[in-house]
Amino acid sequence: MTTDEEIVANKPEAETQQSSSQPKLDNQKFLLKERFEIDFSRPLSWLDNNGAKAFAVSDRIDTSRRIFALICCAETPPRLSILPYLKSIENSALMKLVEYGVVTFSPENTQKMALIYEEPLGGKVFDNGICSMQIKETSEKFRTLALNFMGVIDSFKNMNITHRAIRTDNLYFKDANKNEIVIGDCAAAYPAYFQQPAFEAIESLYADKIARGNGSDKNDIYSAAVTLACIVLGHDIFQNLSAPEVLHQKIKKGSLALINSVEKIPAAFSNALRGMMNDTPSLRWNYSQLFSFFEGKQVSYGPTSASERPKRALNINGEKVYMPHDVVYMLHSNIDEAYNLILSGKISDWTKNGLENDVLTAKIDTLVRQEKSAAGNKNLMVARVACLIDPILPIKFKDMTFFPDGIAKATFVALKEKKNLKPFVEIFDSDLIKMWYQEQESLRSPGNITEFRVYIVRQEIGYGIERIIYDFDNDLPCISPLFSDEIVIGAPQVLRALNAAFKKENISLPPYDRTIIAFLRCKIGKKIDSIISDLNSSREENRVAAILHLYAMLQNKFGPAELPNLARWLVNFSKPLVRIYHNKKYQRYLEKELLKSNSGKLYEIVELLENESALEKDRADYAAVLNEANYLALEKNRIENGGPKLDEEARASALKLVSVLSIIAMTASFAYNLISWVLK
Repeated sequence: MTTDEEIVANKPEAETQQSSSQPKLDNQKFLLKERFEIDFSRPLSWLDNNGAKAFAVSDRIDTSRRIFALICCAETPPRLSILPYLKSIENSALMKLVEYGVVTFSPENTQKMALIYEEPLGGKVFDNGICSMQIKETSEKFRTLALNFMGVIDSFKNMNITHRAIRTDNLYFKDANKNEIVIGDCAAAYPAYFQQPAFEAIESLYADKIARGNGSDKNDIYSAAVTLACIVLGHDIFQNLSAPEVLHQKIKKGSLALINSVEKIPAAFSNALRGMMNDTPSLRWNYSQLFSFFEGKQVSYGPTSASERPKRALNINGEKVYMPHDVVYMLHSNIDEAYNLILSGKISDWTKNGLENDVLTAKIDTLVRQEKSAAGNKNLMVARVACLIDPILPIKFKDMTFFPDGIAKATFVALKEKKNLKPFVEIFDSDLIKMWYQEQESLRSPGNITEFRVYIVRQEIGYGIERIIYDFDNDLPCISPLFSDEIVIGAPQVLRALNAAFKKENISLPPYDRTIIAFLRCKIGKKIDSIISDLNSSREENRVAAILHLYAMLQNKFGPAELPNLARWLVNFSKPLVRIYHNKKYQRYLEKELLKSNSGKLYEIVELLENESALEKDRADYAAVLNEANYLALEKNRIENGGPKLDEEARASALKLVSVLSIIAMTASFAYNLISWVLK
């Protein structure tokens, strides 16, 4: 998990943070990074992409430069974690990301992420589904395009990121002569969210589009292959088919065979596309293999589907199925029957005699023994077995189908839209995600995956499902209801958003919630664990002090220097800290001083309320008064509760006093008489 401190040290996050404070020129323009002037009155609709709207941009330093801005949509936030890497990539076949930052989008009066790109000069390659480039008879052009696309994919792979938006409507002519093609944006929305079904591999089509995840270079290679096929054919494919229909046909016929069944791809291109479009991800050709093929070398396509077909079928819902992905599909479509097949041992029998996989059979038998000895969960059991049978497919649990690196985004949307979170809680409280990663040959599970159950069980502030999504996914902005329309992508923006979103009607609400604290814990790290502990205290003054210290620390570290609205909010929130002073007169003094605190410097509020000398004096004075009050109370109690015993003591004391006085009087009389006698 990358902390905000590390990001600021490496510049990109700091740059993004600075952009939110840039001055507005007028109602229709915004100046980003004191250089890029975005004109919202000049939309460039032909460049709209991935849910983002395009607008003209002027470069104040290089005025001749042709650039534009994509203003990201709030419903599908951008892929924040890849922006620094994307900006650093220099590839002639990729649209260049020049800059990015948070801007005030004046048409909606909201804050959004802006991505500044170099503008392609020759328009779009595909217009209404028709390709304007003809390469049917030009194998050299095909070779160049294929290697260029694979070069872009390799550039992403070298940085451990993926594109996930390679498709026909995201291709542009770089030059006015329309000789060079560039692949467009990939960061304005969730990965693969806007991909049409034709461009997604079978394993990705199984997943809900919001939970397809970042995938791997194998996903990009498949998308590039289908895009190349469309260029060769001169038009888009399968536009009138739904995602389930495309998935069913691809499973039934195979991806390349499905395309050829509609329109035959020329033999000059078919073999290269066959290698890139292989329905087994591990067998898809990479750049080296494709280059070797173009050089005339022999490159393996892997085993055919016929040779992989199991010897025995599994009967589910009256249908015979052979292939692992078909079995998984049928199991999820018939949960009750699937559960009985698993417990009865028929699934194990098929994996042993059909797939001839003793290791897989042993794993399933272990799950069955565990299930029989504990309270069963049908959906969970079927999902576990499905992960073992075909681990390249996404996880399906109840109505959700997701790849593990996409589940956080699905949870994020459910949280944002106030949907039922129980299925997500069940997922994170299980071993499903961990099991899926264990079955992958080339993927490592996140280091914090074992902590998910701990977070789910602990419902205190700073934990729960909010902690998981921000710990698991660096792309997600903070979606606290307190932020209104502000976009918060890191700790530096939290205080600005609270300050901007403050309203008089909110002054009685706490200036924090579970989402904000979980977000800050994931961005700042362990440094605020003690503060989170105080926030979960039963004492109100401890919670107030914790927030004051946290926000003062954030202001000192990230700015801005003045937060007048947030200071006002915190002043009202700080009343419990005023009440810890026992001196009523000093309480009134503090209240007056707090009302005067309008500088917006949060540390001044902390210093005023936590003045050590004032606190010590208050404690000492209170202790003295308390001791005196206790003494008087004891005396009063003794007097009131003494009764006859006190009267007896009083009589005895009176008798003693009278006796003493009598003796003194007698002695005095004797002395007087003696002196008088002597004198005489």
